[in-house]
Amino acid sequence: CEQISTMYGRLPVVVVVAVVVIGVAAANKVVDTGSECNEWLGCYGYDLNARQGVALRFAMPAWDGAAAAVAPLLMANAANHPSVTLQLCADRKDDTGSVPDCSEPLWTTSFVVEAVGWSPVLQNVTVPDGVFLKQEQLYWVVLTSAAHGGLDAVWVVTTGTAFLATDQDNAWQPGGDSGAVGLTVWVDPLPW
Repeated sequence: CEQISTMYGRLPVVVVVAVVVIGVAAANKVVDTGSECNEWLGCYGYDLNARQGVALRFAMPAWDGAAAAVAPLLMANAANHPSVTLQLCADRKDDTGSVPDCSEPLWTTSFVVEAVGWSPVLQNVTVPDGVFLKQEQLYWVVLTSAAHGGLDAVWVVTTGTAFLATDQDNAWQPGGDSGAVGLTVWVDPLPW
């Protein structure tokens, strides 16, 4: 660290550091597909069960960041509370298109769906420190479950569009633009 010589000594350096710390304290939404069900069709979505997973792709803005929280909009097909696995994965492009690459996920967690029946809940899941995302790279939020059909969670479709992919019997189908599933992702900008 270089010292800056001025008539004020080290004060200007301290002021600059304080401004930088305050500027990065709040996380930014990098994804927000909404939390309202489709106006015309009501609440519906993709089943998350032993035979199907769903993923939404997003692009980081022009800055590096640390993932802070992920909030999918979920409901349940029954009065039970199914368990869901959430992964944050890199993008893989091959001759069939763009799909999640979860061979080495950036982060994985499991949680129990809070929703009871078809009353959607935007379920906030905090990401631990150390999950870094690079500027202008593509990433996937992936939801899967071992639940049986009819007793599974549903990732609710909202009014917008997004780039989605589905996993049918453990094989990701190439992604494409379709009705968005409800998702908010917050990322803390990194100061470098």
